[in-house]
Amino acid sequence: MSPFLRTISAALISCSIVLLPSSCASGPKLDGLESQSIRMVMNDYRIDLEMTMVNDAWLQRQGFEGATANERKAAFFSVTRGKQGSTTKVLDNRQAALLVNHLREEFHFDNHAVTGSTPHEGGYFTSTIEIAVDGQPKHFGFDKSLSAQVLGDFKETKVIFVAAYNQVYSLQSVEDAEGFKRELGRR
Repeated sequence: MSPFLRTISAALISCSIVLLPSSCASGPKLDGLESQSIRMVMNDYRIDLEMTMVNDAWLQRQGFEGATANERKAAFFSVTRGKQGSTTKVLDNRQAALLVNHLREEFHFDNHAVTGSTPHEGGYFTSTIEIAVDGQPKHFGFDKSLSAQVLGDFKETKVIFVAAYNQVYSLQSVEDAEGFKRELGRR
């Protein structure tokens, strides 16, 4: 895929994440993915960065109470966490399903991923993306032995993941708010 097409692809998936709640139900076949719990995590171990996205079905599976998705999201964001635990954003079920489907179809995530959780602290990987659907994780990590094609798929998977993550608005209750701001360099 050319750089231009990759940029367009990233822009389209980002726009779809934002516009999906108001869009019609037609679109790609998701084969029941909308009803499954989804947790996606990108880690870059070189800079100690973790970005996590989950869906409402994941919140329900974790026991967050509420009659609606918004109530469960509020319950989730009301839990006080430290800096590392405060990077999770919540997508609605359709948004998460579309993102997983896009990563699988466009960048062959399932073909490159290994079944199971990411090794502790990344193992020999410098960065990884893990997708768990209904508690069944697969991870795809960067190492120097990747072919150019696989490396391109990994890079584009990260670009799309970060673009989608940055489009999702999130709140969080953190322990020691002033210390949290200092760690982030904010006042």
